[in-house]
Amino acid sequence: MNRENMHRVSSPTRRRASYPHLIRGLSTVLALILLVAGAVPSAVTARPVAAPAFAPLSGSATWTDFQPQGWITSVPFTASVTVSDPAGLDPATAQYQTSTDGGANWSGWGTAGLSVGGTVSTTQTITVTELTLPDGADNLIQFRIQVTGGITDTSPAYALAVDTTPPDNPTTFASSSHAVGVWSNDPTVDVHWDAGDDATSGVDGYALLWDHSPLTVPQPPTTTAELYATSPPLPDGDDHYVHLRTADRAGLWA
Repeated sequence: MNRENMHRVSSPTRRRASYPHLIRGLSTVLALILLVAGAVPSAVTARPVAAPAFAPLSGSATWTDFQPQGWITSVPFTASVTVSDPAGLDPATAQYQTSTDGGANWSGWGTAGLSVGGTVSTTQTITVTELTLPDGADNLIQFRIQVTGGITDTSPAYALAVDTTPPDNPTTFASSSHAVGVWSNDPTVDVHWDAGDDATSGVDGYALLWDHSPLTVPQPPTTTAELYATSPPLPDGDDHYVHLRTADRAGLWA
């Protein structure tokens, strides 16, 4: 989505035309443009929740190094965890289950895409590939594996926050200090916009850029979380542009 609105600013010392409030000659022109383009993230740590009621009794395993951390921005993805138990682990018994509603309902234990590896029998890394879960912060994954003697070790449930959808840019982007296409001797331009939108991770902020090109796409990082800004003093000229772009908390850009 691109918009251009042009405001002109000129030095009051320039020769005036016959219209007393319209200054011509060297001028400053502001163009407002909204750019929508596809593109990091606020951290979402793995958070243990209560195991589902049907999970077997756990042994004495230690579960560490769960991945991925933070927002997941593309699917399918891979998840892994390392488990250690001094009694020894049986890789052939490893399983996992997922939930998309915060643990209220679970998929049931399975092995699709699962592999187990480790250099010693007491420590193994369980990896699951080709996972596809919906956008949202309520996705969970849980692992289990048997130890020598048949006792089952069950992991905590780990959060899988997924956001694969870029945010939307504001629908309104305008100037409150300059009229479109009208010369002005005010070298600073006030602009404002309504909030961008992101349904999953939420809007993190905006990148605002003043330059001399109508096609520039602002790049990370964000420069403001406000809904208004004022330009630096702009020199006389008719090629001043301001660009606005929205980022969400998962690190995706409009």
